Amino acid sequence: MAYVGLTPQIGQYRKMDSLTFNGAQTLFNITVGSTAFNPPTAFAMMVVLNGVPLNPGVDFSITGATISFAVAPALNTPFFALIFGDTLYTGTPSDATVTNSKIANGAISYDKFGQDTQARLTAGQIIFGV
Repeated sequence: MAYVGLTPQIGQYRKMDSLTFNGAQTLFNITVGSTAFNPPTAFAMMVVLNGVPLNPGVDFSITGATISFAVAPALNTPFFALIFGDTLYTGTPSDATVTNSKIANGAISYDKFGQDTQARLTAGQIIFGV
């Protein structure tokens, strides 16, 4: 099945290129290494102006590769922003937390079962994918 929506950003965290503020402009291009970059959401970023972290979705928003500040940053305000990479990484599930409904049909092949389970499946004629 195809993925619906924006492609997940998976990989390293990135530092956004610096911005220069003139006290009036609120829209800026998001670049990393001088290349346009589309964060998946404002919540996947940490933006800091003059040492103060901003509230995503309130103090700034993201549209494509553009960041929009609610209030124009003052002239030459110090800035940095991090773009978080592994926004969909869920880690390894804890023991006994994966249920049948979370396993796709046909995802487990016969050879992944232990020999005892294979013998019971074979004896009960419950054979699939062999």
